[in-house]
Amino acid sequence: RLVRPRAASLLAAGSAAPRRLLGSGAGGDRLAADARNAGGDGSTHLPLPPFVDESLRGVGQVVFSNSAGSGALMLAGLGVGDPYLAGLAAVGAATSTAAARLGGLDRAALSAGLYGYNGTLVGCAFSVFLGSSAPITLAATVAGAAAAPFVGRAITPLCGGAPPFTLAFNAITLPALALVRPFGAKMAAADPGAAIEAGAPPPAVEAALTGVMDLLLSPLTGVSQIFVVESPLSGALLLGAIGFYSPGCALATLCGSSVGAAVGAVQAAPAADIAAGLWGYNSALSALAVSVFFVPTPAAAALGLGSSAAAAGIFAASAPAFAATLATPCLTLPFCASAIAAHLAGNRLPGLILAPIPHSPERNGRAV
Repeated sequence: RLVRPRAASLLAAGSAAPRRLLGSGAGGDRLAADARNAGGDGSTHLPLPPFVDESLRGVGQVVFSNSAGSGALMLAGLGVGDPYLAGLAAVGAATSTAAARLGGLDRAALSAGLYGYNGTLVGCAFSVFLGSSAPITLAATVAGAAAAPFVGRAITPLCGGAPPFTLAFNAITLPALALVRPFGAKMAAADPGAAIEAGAPPPAVEAALTGVMDLLLSPLTGVSQIFVVESPLSGALLLGAIGFYSPGCALATLCGSSVGAAVGAVQAAPAADIAAGLWGYNSALSALAVSVFFVPTPAAAALGLGSSAAAAGIFAASAPAFAATLATPCLTLPFCASAIAAHLAGNRLPGLILAPIPHSPERNGRAV
């Protein structure tokens, strides 16, 4: 089995990198935000102070779960894989929520947690990729998360009627990472075995070193990579937290991650990358987005699978390009591109029906 240190694993096609890539993705325009939960599958209201409830829902909304209970379970699952990251994820969610409150942003969206998820991801990404001391990383998380609600509002009109998903997170995080260049020469020197093009073993040999069980668990690890954690156990706990909100959403997430891993295998990607979940997280989010925004039909199921495969294909092209030019990961841009394209397909293709109030497959199916 290949063993690499926490801060020095590989990305995809071309450079040494931390193995925890990003993912995520809740999101929606304001109209979808307002609607996105009037209660629902697993979204029971806990007796919490409003600010705590909104912040926990922000964590849940990374995977479209408007539930404080799901958000709390997700933080616990992240803590199993990386307690430091879980702490910064909580800081990011709370900071974004506080900034939206102080800024007087839409109360319905705030109550649904839709101003917290980008900040959550900022904390996750900075904890892994920034490479700075804890105080500096904390300060960067607070600054980036505080800007996230306002960046999201500015981006929304540019999406042609589709939700912006995690574009605000990418817009905030990528410039910061481009300054520190986490996939630069220093990391390659720290872990020369992580380079994919330079001296990596053939796929068959690497598959043997990686282990069959790691590959079988890769869909769960892909789920954990949504939050930049590499842990099948965390992935299973996160999947359970999603299932607490909606079993249908959990199934879509797992199927999407499996499709991404399969695309990686077909493209003969390094087995260690597949096992680390790098091919799964964008695809998991893409399938999940389709399950949330569309009425469940055979055409929607096909769209979910196609969107997952497209996200993996975009990841295959964009990951090495970002690594080579900016020395950064591509974050969740493949998911955003795939999900926005799927949403814009909307009612234009036969059999596809946008849910009038996006929520979950269970509730979307009852709404028509």
